[in-house]
Amino acid sequence: MVRKFQSDVRESLYDTLKGVAKRIGIDHLFEFKDHAMQILCRANGNSFMPMGLYEHAGKTGNAKSVLNPTDAIVEEADQCTENEVEEMIFSLRGSNDIQVILIFNTHVVDENHWIFKRWFPPRESFEKLDGSHTYVKSTRRNTTIMHSTYLMNPYVPQNILEMFEDQKRYSYERYQITGLGLIMTAKQSNMALKAFDRIKHVSDKVQFNKEALVYLSWDFNRLPHHTVGLWQFGGFERGTNEYFWNLVNEFCLPDHSVKEVTQKIIEYLKQKGYATNRIVIICDYSGNTKKDHDTTDFVAQIKTKLKGANFDVQDRTVVNPSVATSLDFLNDIFNGYVKVSKENSNHGGANIKIQISPLCGYHIADFEKTKTDTDGTILKTTASDTFLEDGIKVKRTYQARGHAVDGSRYMAVTVFKSEYQNRNKL
Repeated sequence: MVRKFQSDVRESLYDTLKGVAKRIGIDHLFEFKDHAMQILCRANGNSFMPMGLYEHAGKTGNAKSVLNPTDAIVEEADQCTENEVEEMIFSLRGSNDIQVILIFNTHVVDENHWIFKRWFPPRESFEKLDGSHTYVKSTRRNTTIMHSTYLMNPYVPQNILEMFEDQKRYSYERYQITGLGLIMTAKQSNMALKAFDRIKHVSDKVQFNKEALVYLSWDFNRLPHHTVGLWQFGGFERGTNEYFWNLVNEFCLPDHSVKEVTQKIIEYLKQKGYATNRIVIICDYSGNTKKDHDTTDFVAQIKTKLKGANFDVQDRTVVNPSVATSLDFLNDIFNGYVKVSKENSNHGGANIKIQISPLCGYHIADFEKTKTDTDGTILKTTASDTFLEDGIKVKRTYQARGHAVDGSRYMAVTVFKSEYQNRNKL
């Protein structure tokens, strides 16, 4: 039984195990040594022993003093340093099958925490907004990640269940953290889309409409992937005077070429029974540039592939807008400040509201994490991958964030061109 400080074992692991043994009627099988916080099994001699990991003067605690340990249960592992846990793992010798269990609450572990960096894949690749991501595939071998919530615990008292239901009603964001165990991103002063709020803007009501025109936003980057958003108008709500602009799905496929991504989009539209043969594409303007003298540019490849599938393609790609100005405009839309132009005879004056499907995990994460630099442009946050190629270790570095934000900027200023051009008159 392991904690950062050995004294904390008593009120957590020791008392919990003792209480559970009594509740299920097996306490007679164990000897509980309260002073030493040890639990001895009378049948086989195995025992639970308390250990602390506190690192002082470069040395960890007494976890390595146990002879032939079989398991180590580290509660509140987020309070321990990486060095403390690593030293403990390396020092557990004497058994060929030692299991280390780290227990922690997600509300204190974000994507910058060492536990997340060491064992977790990108959050958008596994996290479900309803908290149902029970098993998460770790980036490390011989590692199992299990996520649970109060909804999976049959022993939660009724009064606690009622507290969660109350929290769900009055503070859904807190409920997502404490009730559903979601890993939230704290907002900082230099966020590119500071007006984006997953509570307000992400909705499972967003569904593909086979009758509505499809708009595709493209940002071209082979690493981590080409980023495509599929947008549609979601109709008008007279009661709230809102005109919905929906991000229905995304196509963010690692190791896929532009042609391969386009093929996946074609297959998706056919599977959904898309009834309109028109598609509007709005792309990063750099996609009009040939990468090699003997190839066609990315935009041309998209149009050729879509036309080959009998789609009428309208290319509305223009020179990329000012980053700072278009980010301000996109933030204004998320804030609900932008109204449909009076030029629109049907919905002029309605508030534009962006809604995003939970399927768009990369876009949601990018909206939450992308930052701006001191000059108002997108901060170039880099990531790197290391892999073996013919026995040689190869490292590749790429821009990790901002691709979904960029694609959405291009989309917003083009689809709402009149509103963007007249933004200072609002």
